Amino acid sequence: MTASATETSAAAKCYDIEWHNFSKPSLVARDMSTGSVVYTVVAHNLTSNIEVSSPTGLIAEAKSPMLSSRTEVTLHQGIGSNFVLEKTSMLSNGRKFKASSGEELTWEGSMGNLTCCNEQGLNVVRIRSQGMLKKKTTLEVNGHVGEDVLISALIMFVQDKRRTMRDLNASVAAGSAGGAAVAASC
Repeated sequence: MTASATETSAAAKCYDIEWHNFSKPSLVARDMSTGSVVYTVVAHNLTSNIEVSSPTGLIAEAKSPMLSSRTEVTLHQGIGSNFVLEKTSMLSNGRKFKASSGEELTWEGSMGNLTCCNEQGLNVVRIRSQGMLKKKTTLEVNGHVGEDVLISALIMFVQDKRRTMRDLNASVAAGSAGGAAVAASC
């Protein structure tokens, strides 16, 4: 069962997010109340492409053009209109987009605590990682949101996860290069 644009429940809805580093799908989102898989995400390793699927098939594709601060999201199956996640500033990881409801939403934070706020500054969706190793991740939806907002949440999580992994790999590579230089000088 996927959340739809017509869902009117005011209660918070929670999803469990599972990240898989080396297997496909890269991410699995489960409805915490039923345990059923609601979304799967495939993040291609050699490109910036991200594909989001529901149990009925592919529902969205995200592409980030080379050297661009934009992510273009194409929605399928009549979910809503396509949208673009744009950086809010050059120094921040924040992104903004216009939801199918017409409201402008903004994502802020980092992988362990991503928050989507509406124009009034109210928390609409939040992705939190818990525990020492940040292994348990939940997606919390407050009130009524369209499926395009949930898709943006999954895309933001994948992009931040990639950025964190890239930064970690770069620091490990720099550390081992520095260690090799010290060993060579001895």
